[in-house]
Amino acid sequence: MDRPVPRPGRQDGGAPLVSVVVPIYNSAPYLRRCLDSVAALTFRDIEVICIDDGSTDGSGDIVNSYVEKDGRFSLVRQENRGASAARNRGMSLARGEYIYFLDSDDWVDFKDLGRLLDLARRENLDQVVFAAEVHVTDFGDAQNDADLAGYARMAKSYVIPGDVADRPMSGVDMAFTLMERECFNVLCTVRLIKRETLVDSGILFPEGVLHEDEFFTAALYAVSRRVVAVREKYYHRRFRPGSIMTATDNTVEHLRGCLTAERLLDEFARARFAEGSGEMKFLRARMRVIENIIRFHSRSITLGMLPPESRDGVLHDMFANDQTVRQVDLAFKSNQKALASEKARNARIEREHRKFHAQLDEQTRLLAEVRRVRDAVLKERDSLRENLDATRAVRDAALKERDTLRGNLEATRAVRDAVLKERDSLRENLDATRAVRDAALKERDSLRGTLDATRQVRDAALKERDSLRGTLDATRQVRDAALKERDGLRGTLDATRQVRDAALKERNSLKKTLEAVRAVRDTALRERDALRANIASAAKSRDGAIAERNAVRRVLDALRKVFGEVEKICGIEKGDA
Repeated sequence: MDRPVPRPGRQDGGAPLVSVVVPIYNSAPYLRRCLDSVAALTFRDIEVICIDDGSTDGSGDIVNSYVEKDGRFSLVRQENRGASAARNRGMSLARGEYIYFLDSDDWVDFKDLGRLLDLARRENLDQVVFAAEVHVTDFGDAQNDADLAGYARMAKSYVIPGDVADRPMSGVDMAFTLMERECFNVLCTVRLIKRETLVDSGILFPEGVLHEDEFFTAALYAVSRRVVAVREKYYHRRFRPGSIMTATDNTVEHLRGCLTAERLLDEFARARFAEGSGEMKFLRARMRVIENIIRFHSRSITLGMLPPESRDGVLHDMFANDQTVRQVDLAFKSNQKALASEKARNARIEREHRKFHAQLDEQTRLLAEVRRVRDAVLKERDSLRENLDATRAVRDAALKERDTLRGNLEATRAVRDAVLKERDSLRENLDATRAVRDAALKERDSLRGTLDATRQVRDAALKERDSLRGTLDATRQVRDAALKERDGLRGTLDATRQVRDAALKERNSLKKTLEAVRAVRDTALRERDALRANIASAAKSRDGAIAERNAVRRVLDALRKVFGEVEKICGIEKGDA
């Protein structure tokens, strides 16, 4: 029974951008690493649809633990029908704009899934193909040099050439280009696919056979209008013992899967594309590749195992119908015991052969290691010599620069001493300027008071002059005296005017001095704390200012006496009049 499938979706209630479909069958030892690689994605706008294809090792329970922790995961259970059926089931449930198929014993490293999606949407791509890395698990005695060589050749197909990467092409052009570079990869797990492309084309995985990717990927390339390949190795493929593709007793199943893929591609090509079209040429090329795979697998079955009526036919024709395949399957199984005994004897011989070659390889390896170490030591010696020469040159340059810096240091010290001496002189001048400024300010205030008093005297003198003019005819003596007094007052007035002009000139000078004082006031505030130490000296200056103020007062008292005498004279003249 299927469990309800949670639908995380996007925060705005829409469908997720990416649907990750994971078919699972008895892969518990590898499943957590697979699911962890998806759960670690910081990109949240995805759904992860896990299809448990009848596992009996607790794989479904492992998935449930992820479903409970992460709302992006969901689990669907079904009876065992194979990876193709599980992928087709996940495809029918997917709601994302793009679909990604992930095998449960592999893992991904999508650091830039958001960047891939941006690329796919910006370029309106039907699929984005990326590179992969191959990890071969230890097969023990079952693994041989031929296996390793085969995996090494296969690993080349997981690389994207630099001149192909990041170039938008049609699906057919991309497929032909990768085939020419021997980098064509049929895995559905190394591509991000636009769901609309799959829905419109109706492409599904053929169920119940191996090599399902041969049909699915070739058909997908044929219908893809725009494809981009990137060089990043986002996918990690694990070759492990016991997997469907590495099992040694399913040769007939491999043949059946290849024949099915070839038949489906032929039907797909005839139904969709015209003869001579680029799509048809590509699919024909893929069918020729599949025929080569059929011939490769058929070499493991001797002609003695085949039915007599099929011995004279070509190998491909012998496997062209299911009846012949079943006959081959029965013949193959009937000879399995004899083959097993032969394999055991060959395995013992092979182990002895490997042991001898292992010893020989070890000696060769040690000799190569000694040579490598010797070459490395010689190379290191040459490198050290070069580094020594470079170090000496750097040392000489450093010594020369040190002498230059010493000369600069002496000049800098001389400049510093001159600056310090000038600073002390400026500080002394500043103190003197401040004392002069304070005295000038006080003198300005005093002169302003004197000027006001002088103006009052002038006004009184003018009034007195008018009064004296009125009495001039009555008393000539008073007039003469008044005229004399007037002349004296005029002299005083001229002196007063001179004082006034000097005061105005002083005021303008003081204004300029005030502007200069304001300019240094900010600096004076910063040095206020230092000036507090000079308060005692300032107190002496204050006493001098007080003495000056007393002198001014004495002058004012003398002027008052003069004005008193003038008033007395004026009073006497009035009385006489």
